[in-house]
Amino acid sequence: MTNLVPPRLLQTCVSTADRHMPLRNGGPSYNDISPGYVASSANRWHLSMHKCRNEPAKATLAECERLWLDDWIPTFLRPGFSRTQFQLLRSEPGPGGADQGFHQDNSRRGLTVLVPLCDVPVERGPTQLLLGSHALTGAGGGRRGRRGAGGGAGLVTEAFDNLGAVLPRASLHAPALRKGDVLVYDSRVLHRGLENRDSEARPCLVFRYDEEGCAPPGHGPLSTVVFRQIGNALALLARL
Repeated sequence: MTNLVPPRLLQTCVSTADRHMPLRNGGPSYNDISPGYVASSANRWHLSMHKCRNEPAKATLAECERLWLDDWIPTFLRPGFSRTQFQLLRSEPGPGGADQGFHQDNSRRGLTVLVPLCDVPVERGPTQLLLGSHALTGAGGGRRGRRGAGGGAGLVTEAFDNLGAVLPRASLHAPALRKGDVLVYDSRVLHRGLENRDSEARPCLVFRYDEEGCAPPGHGPLSTVVFRQIGNALALLARL
């Protein structure tokens, strides 16, 4: 987490998000929103910037990426990595909201970069991370074709094989963020967005980077359910 984004650029990003994700308490319903916006769960809305037709807006948001893309991301990922996700995410307050289920962005090595477009105190539903859980899968990079490929029983077996090593070091964190912070985490870290209990929305930019041959998410229906339960169990133990 570091202050990488100039305040002026952040102000532009905030206004851009407001124009292209105009969701407010008592505002338009999902059926009133233009095509391209997707509700992933209650009160959580996504817009892939690949589907956004406003080229100036896309160019403005992409300016954020240049601040890190050529600097420290290549020190973590192998040559041949690419951006696999570029989206606006807005978490709304209101009835029906709930914590997300724990999940990995990818079962193999990658990076997620989250740029908050507003201050994110605890009550506004920050991202909760289970640190240490990245070691459940994809040790050493884990190219496709290894035991966990396909996101089925092999991936579940891999996670349970590694669970004993993960248990002693797993810890639970939901850092409060401010505009200008950047949260970066390994794609294998189990995490979830907490319910927004505030009166204001939480807009953010999400950038995802993955190595060649490791397209996200690397999970199927079986492993998605099992990893959610593993996350719940690790979170419970981390609180003890």
